[in-house]
Formats: sequence, C-alpha cells, structure tokens
Amino acid sequence: MAELRVDFMDTTALAVIVAHWRRQTEEGGVFLLAGARYRYTKALWITGLADRMPMHDTVGEALAALAETGSGAANSPGASEPG
Repeated sequence: MAELRVDFMDTTALAVIVAHWRRQTEEGGVFLLAGARYRYTKALWITGLADRMPMHDTVGEALAALAETGSGAANSPGASEPG
C-alpha cells in the first residue's frame, strides 16, 4: 500500500495518479483512492477516470472493500486494463 497526498490537482498530479494506477493494474495489483475531496477528483470525473478508479471516503473503507473481494481485484473497476 502506498499513500499519496495531493494538495493541488493539475495535469501533472493527474498524470502521476494515472501512472501509478497503470503500473499497479499492469502488475496485477489494485489502485484505490481514499479520502479524496471533490475539488481534487473533479479532473478524474471530467476525464472519465473516476468511473475506472475505485474511490472510497476513508482508507478503512478502501481496505474493507479490498478485503471483501479477496485480492481486491475481482470486481474492482480499477483492476480493469488501463488505457
């Protein structure tokens, strides 16, 4: 699990998030967003990435969702092939 804290969301931050998401999914992992405020995820909604990256209100909720699916990858939209 890696924690990335974002205080400002511009195209650079968006590129970092997408790069981490792609790397995780390409290696069979899962990428979950937790505790993100709308003003920071607005770019994800505009680009359609929010539909592919699971978002949770807290880290605890993200970990619980991951535990419910075993590996966390089974039913997770963030586990789909990036692209």
